[in-house]
Amino acid sequence: MRDSAIPDSLEAENRFLRERIDELVREKRILELQLARQASHDELTGLLNRRAFDSHLEYALDAARELGQTHALCYLDLDQFKLLNETFGHRAGDELLVQVAERLQEVMRDTDVIARLGGDSLGVLLFRCDLEEAERRAQAFHRTVQSLRFTWRERAIQIGASLGVVPITAQVGSVTQLLSAADHACSLAKEKGRNRIQIYQEDDDAVVQRHGEVSWAVRIRQTLEDDRFRLFAQSIQAISPRATQGVHFEVLLRLIEEDGHVHMPNDFLRAAERYGLMRSIDRWVIRRCLGTLAAQPPPFLDLLSTCAINLSPMSLGDETFLDFLEDEIGTSGVAPAKLCFEITETAAIENLTHTRKLLQRLSARGIRFALDDFGTGMASYGYLRDLPVHYLKIDARFIKDVVTDPLDRAMVESIHQVSDVMGIQTIAEGVPSQATIEQLRSLGIDYAQGNWISPPRPLTEG
Repeated sequence: MRDSAIPDSLEAENRFLRERIDELVREKRILELQLARQASHDELTGLLNRRAFDSHLEYALDAARELGQTHALCYLDLDQFKLLNETFGHRAGDELLVQVAERLQEVMRDTDVIARLGGDSLGVLLFRCDLEEAERRAQAFHRTVQSLRFTWRERAIQIGASLGVVPITAQVGSVTQLLSAADHACSLAKEKGRNRIQIYQEDDDAVVQRHGEVSWAVRIRQTLEDDRFRLFAQSIQAISPRATQGVHFEVLLRLIEEDGHVHMPNDFLRAAERYGLMRSIDRWVIRRCLGTLAAQPPPFLDLLSTCAINLSPMSLGDETFLDFLEDEIGTSGVAPAKLCFEITETAAIENLTHTRKLLQRLSARGIRFALDDFGTGMASYGYLRDLPVHYLKIDARFIKDVVTDPLDRAMVESIHQVSDVMGIQTIAEGVPSQATIEQLRSLGIDYAQGNWISPPRPLTEG
């Protein structure tokens, strides 16, 4: 009996091992499938991700070139999605994306492919679909989103979407160009009022402009890498008894091409804002400005009263900006009290709570702030109570005819009176003449700035 028990025991052990091996193989296969899905699908919505969607777009392009087929790409952005996130939190935004994804899949054809491209952007690839049919399909998607009754914490929220549609033909060069064209069309829909459909047209002036912005984005990145941006300074003149004495100037940015051609900010800032390059530009300006100030021979820093640096809305919303700035100031040795950041009133009130916190923290370190282009939104007076602002820069459109136009004069006087009560100094922008300076002085304005007073010159000059 002892001899016969041994084989039975070995058989049971072998059976156990085989079962265990089969179980491990199944687990490994399941894990492989899960990993494969994670690599190709968006975790939140369950839709394809950008990488997987690009592969489908490549296939569609190949079919268009080799078989003469026509397909279409629909690019969809939810309107005011950022505002929803800021108001109700990211959980609300995530839930909305999930519901939108589910509803869109219900109205798609079996041959359509949908993906989440990032953030609130969705893409739908419409196989074997001419432009006329693609527009009808886009209208169905649009109606589906509009009909969604999204409720968060017992509050009903109206949902809208902007859509860009672009045909996929043999003439399309690459997936990158295809997505760029669809993105441009979607952005144009937003600019025309949101919650609408924009069909891509090669000769559309606005789309051509978008392509120009793509080109600018490439040039901006190259300029940053080559360190070809240059800083200029424009003097700010004290014109009232209460104005602080000393050197005051605003730092201005110029882009220098490889052939030496100089571009003004209006040429490239729109593209920089659109393609997320303003944080990098702001940091370059601050780093270079502080380094230049610190390198000036004595007694420059002693005479310097205000160095004003423009700060973009992107940096205002950057959680890491404060740490970056403190590191740069500490390294340079320039006193924070010498610095003044200029922000537009639109940027300041767009995210008032965050802006107030950042300005208060920087103000506690001695840094000052100016509201630029003030007067373009006269409801701004109410926000001055909430922000530690030291200067109001009165928009040049009110300054240009202040000598001859009673309405402009009344506007400037009103801004001065409010700022005077609040202990805020005023700076007039775009001053065109000595007569204007005399008029501003009689109104109590503290400082004047403009090309007539002092054209910008390289910051490194004395």
